[in-house]
Amino acid sequence: MNFNHSEYTDSYNSKKIPDYINGSSAKPMENQENSELNFNWVLAVFRRRLPIMAVVAFGVTALAGSLIVKQSRQVVPVYEGSFRLLVEPVTAESRVARLSLLSQNTEDVVQQGRFNISLVDYESLIRVLSSPQIINPLLQKINEKYPNMTYNGLLGKLSTKRVTYEKDAKTEGTSLIRVSYQSSEPEKIEFVLDILSQGYIDYSIQERKASIQQGIAFIQSELPEQRNRVNSLQDKIQSLRQKYDIIEPISQGQQLSIRQRGLEIERLNVESSLREKKVLYESIQKQFDNGNYVFILSNSPNTYQTILKNAQQVESDIATLSSQLKEDSIPMQTLREQNLELTLRLREQAQAVVFQVGNEVQALEAKLQTLVSGENTLKEEIEIWPLATRQYDELQRELEFAIEHYKELLSKLESLQIDDAQIQIPWQIIDPPKVMSNAEGKPVSMAVKETRKKLAVLMVVSTLLSIGVGFLVEVLIPVFHTPEEVKSFTKLNLLGVIPLAPSLKKVQTKPIRHYFTSRSTSDFTPLLIQPEYSASFLESFRSLYTNIALMGKNQPIRSLVVSSPSTGDGKSTVSMHLAQTAAAMGKRVLLVDADLRLPQLHQALGLQNQAGLSDTIANYISLNEVIQQSDLEENLFFLSAGQTVPDPIKLLSSQKMQYLMGQLQGFFDLVIYDTPPLVGLADGHLVAARVDGVILVVRLAKTDQSLVKKSLEELTISHARVLGVVANEVKSSDSIAMSANRQYRNSSSSLS
Repeated sequence: MNFNHSEYTDSYNSKKIPDYINGSSAKPMENQENSELNFNWVLAVFRRRLPIMAVVAFGVTALAGSLIVKQSRQVVPVYEGSFRLLVEPVTAESRVARLSLLSQNTEDVVQQGRFNISLVDYESLIRVLSSPQIINPLLQKINEKYPNMTYNGLLGKLSTKRVTYEKDAKTEGTSLIRVSYQSSEPEKIEFVLDILSQGYIDYSIQERKASIQQGIAFIQSELPEQRNRVNSLQDKIQSLRQKYDIIEPISQGQQLSIRQRGLEIERLNVESSLREKKVLYESIQKQFDNGNYVFILSNSPNTYQTILKNAQQVESDIATLSSQLKEDSIPMQTLREQNLELTLRLREQAQAVVFQVGNEVQALEAKLQTLVSGENTLKEEIEIWPLATRQYDELQRELEFAIEHYKELLSKLESLQIDDAQIQIPWQIIDPPKVMSNAEGKPVSMAVKETRKKLAVLMVVSTLLSIGVGFLVEVLIPVFHTPEEVKSFTKLNLLGVIPLAPSLKKVQTKPIRHYFTSRSTSDFTPLLIQPEYSASFLESFRSLYTNIALMGKNQPIRSLVVSSPSTGDGKSTVSMHLAQTAAAMGKRVLLVDADLRLPQLHQALGLQNQAGLSDTIANYISLNEVIQQSDLEENLFFLSAGQTVPDPIKLLSSQKMQYLMGQLQGFFDLVIYDTPPLVGLADGHLVAARVDGVILVVRLAKTDQSLVKKSLEELTISHARVLGVVANEVKSSDSIAMSANRQYRNSSSSLS
């Protein structure tokens, strides 16, 4: 095995680093707290935390239950007694009689069928029965036998409630009131309830009689005032009728409207005639001023037809003879005199016509003024009429209401007087005072029921508390439990699912002579005794390598970094077995221990760590001297970490390291780097930025989710290409096989 540095230098320098190595392929993650809880996750939490839930539930129930039982044994027995009162009648006849207490008209009530109306405000009645005004007189009687009892002490153990029932999913109230009292002495309960029951009956009689007397006194005081009100309203109506002459308001209002419409029509006709006359007057006056008398008289009746004919005849004769005779001839002078005489007569007649038309205009104007005045007067009367009629109607309604109210007061007074004369019917005790007892007649303590109730509540609370504790533990320990959770959280490809292999912890080694070309024959190295692995364990690494190979279908993956967020995640185990699997499948594989801080991979392989990666970079040692061949596979080679150095970051970030990585990638088909944990250290990020891809190992039930998130964020910053994640130490072999096969199919289908 010969590694020539100079032969590869030019080829490495001229080789272009693929773009996808420098670019980050890590998919963005969503905050797990924002992901929806599904039913499968809840069931998984129950399965994982069931022992904790059971312990918490059992502990809380046992501890608190013992305290409750202990307290129940120390509690003095408490007994309860009660009686029930019927405060309203239940038959139709009794209800009608009871309605008379409110001075209702019995006949109207019966006709309306108002028998189901409750006449009692039960909430107020219960408060009244518990008031000092009712309780204190009864307490004085109780103190004769039990002098230490106080009002607050009695009220604290006394309960007064209305009896209800369910009907059509609604709570309906009855006419019954249940009064109960609790005490440790049954005799005391019966005594107190007897006093209270008799006191409530007496209160009902007094309250009913007092209410009737108060009603009678009130009505008698109201009657004179109501009578005076009726008389006053009648006087106001009479005065309003005399003032506005109101007999029948509706008919009179209609007549006023008819009159107003008639005057309005007549006024419009007169205005139309006046406009016509004024136009005619102005026209004939203008013709008269111009001397056109013939035009004026021609539009007049036939009275002026004779004189118009004569005037026309004279003018015709003058026109005829003027061409035959001289102007100073006797015939012409005679005709001129006749014409002048006729003209004077025409002027006189035309003036008479103008005067007549002017008189007609004045007459129409006077008539119009009269109509407008009458219309205004009628309008004022109409405007006042609604106010007067409204006052009349309001007074009429008030009078009717006052008369009705007066009659009603008289009817109520008569009803109350009749009721007062009858025998008073108080409340009825339908269930006498008694203490709750069993079938044998012995009092039953209420504390027994309370203890059972507390124990039932305790069981429910302890169950809920245990469930809450289980989920709290699940939240406080943010680790992964299934490969699906890893894939969902990281949003990356699930490359492999490694089952839990207990045999890994039982590896035994023994010294054996191991020969190298440049080593002394006196060197010894431990011989690795391979443990027995299950078929699913070995198959998981074949599936892992296959998935990685499929991801490099377009551009082969020649170098890998296998790392994890924290220590103990199994990255070294995964890198070693992945290298062994790739070598077994015919690839020349170099496994590099890049953990320069705490190298351990050589121990797992049974090889030496006298010189390695750090020595090659710092001391320019030849690769032939540091690369070892593994006994596990013929094609598996190993480069140990070498001697520890104080500043590993300086070596890993050097140009020599970059050059060396290029050399190794050219010499081998696959180079796998096992780096320190990613979180908190820069070693892995420096190496990851210069390889074809990074594989992140996550150990189930161990790796913290926040560390996984942080490591992926740091890989994104370092522009490393994250190929996917590997779920390590999965317990269920069935789920492993299914997940591995499913992942293999998904990867092959997506990359093909």
